[in-house]
Amino acid sequence: MNINESKQFSFEDLDNWGLLLKAKIEHKKDLILKKESMPNEEDLLNIETNWREKYKLSKEEDFKIWLEKANLTKDKLIFLLTRNWKWLNWCKREFEKQVPDYFINKKSLIDNVTYSLITLRDKDMADELYIRIKEEEEPFWLVSKKYSQGPERNYDGRIGPIPLAKLNPYLRNLLIISNEGQIWPPRKIEDFWIIVKLEKKFNTLLNPEISEELSLELGEKYLNDLIIDRENLKNKNIYD
Repeated sequence: MNINESKQFSFEDLDNWGLLLKAKIEHKKDLILKKESMPNEEDLLNIETNWREKYKLSKEEDFKIWLEKANLTKDKLIFLLTRNWKWLNWCKREFEKQVPDYFINKKSLIDNVTYSLITLRDKDMADELYIRIKEEEEPFWLVSKKYSQGPERNYDGRIGPIPLAKLNPYLRNLLIISNEGQIWPPRKIEDFWIIVKLEKKFNTLLNPEISEELSLELGEKYLNDLIIDRENLKNKNIYD
């Protein structure tokens, strides 16, 4: 089958594919980055080296295979990595003063927890097992291993450490207000009844790595809000 390929895509095409907003955001990002300095030779080498180490591509043969599978040339990859480096530097500089407050507001989601879980479909069984645990007839881990109907049974019911942000919202809120060692009576989440125990809560500090992640989040939020606000203003002017 012959397909007539064209490198030209219209705004309507991008909109139909759900990519127009993303394209506008990336275009605005490019305009910002025009004023950013390029990395020097040492920085450029570090950018490539760190990326290859992160993805276990230090060996030249593995790197070449990855480039081929990704349909990228090395020059194109370096261009993309350099663009990301410049964007990170801009975000760190632009949102430096906002990061601490943003961190405080998000801290409950950034913190990690380890918890134990029992998942059951039958409420009566959940109630019975909860009482058995509370009265110390059997330890939590053994009850989970014997009766839980979720994948946690393969790990003695233990899950984590895991960021709170990755959890079901109901479970996350339950763990946020929990004390270490606290066991909750059966709670229903979707089609299951769960018994959950907070084992440990890990306090996350604002280190350089977290600071960079939050700076990038603020950068993406800035671009997204900027484009959406302009679209809303444009639509308002059309209908006024």
